[in-house]
Amino acid sequence: MIIIENLYKSYDKMVLKDINLNIKGNRIVGLIGKNGSGKTTLLKIISSIVKPSSGKITIFNKEIGYKSREIVSYMMDENILFKGMTVKEALEFYKMFFWDFNEGNAKGMLAEFQIDLSKKINTLSRGNLEKLNVALTFSRKAKVYLLDEPLAGVDPEDRVRVIDTILNNFEEGSIMIISTNLISEIEYILDDVIFLKSGEVAIYSSIDDLKGLGIQSIRELFMEESNEKSF
Repeated sequence: MIIIENLYKSYDKMVLKDINLNIKGNRIVGLIGKNGSGKTTLLKIISSIVKPSSGKITIFNKEIGYKSREIVSYMMDENILFKGMTVKEALEFYKMFFWDFNEGNAKGMLAEFQIDLSKKINTLSRGNLEKLNVALTFSRKAKVYLLDEPLAGVDPEDRVRVIDTILNNFEEGSIMIISTNLISEIEYILDDVIFLKSGEVAIYSSIDDLKGLGIQSIRELFMEESNEKSF
């Protein structure tokens, strides 16, 4: 369970305002909102990369910090791997830093994605780099998986395979939060949705409750709430 209470974050201006969430285990949560709404900042705070200005977060009864990092696996929307290393060296890097990393699982996923272990990071297409990061992220035995735009660079014809790989390697009882602008690609796997608007939670609901209100499409809800027609 992730419990967020009265969370604020500001830099030069307020980015997150009075965020309160209670996310239960064994849920896949869509985190949606316009660019600049605070999605990435929220993920970075949950992962303990960024400190909140105020407020409290507990993750499966651990306050955010060193101990919570051990149970959070975060796929960032940027490459954190050394460009000169090979894919195999990336696996070794993760194995060195994360005690729960399963190298065999990672190799199995990479074989499914047809990614050569001898390839250097700087020679991978953006789509294959995203697939590598999916393999690295889901080869950890985590309680929380945070994905920031996991499909952004993946070709449309490969997205279903990537989503299937994510679902097949999602630890039972854990929480997955997916931040994406490709809402229509992932809404069928979601249990809950969080909609951020100008740094505040505009909507936090289960998909079932939304359907009970007659809302059939999360993408349409997003467009209606944000008045943004580009997604």
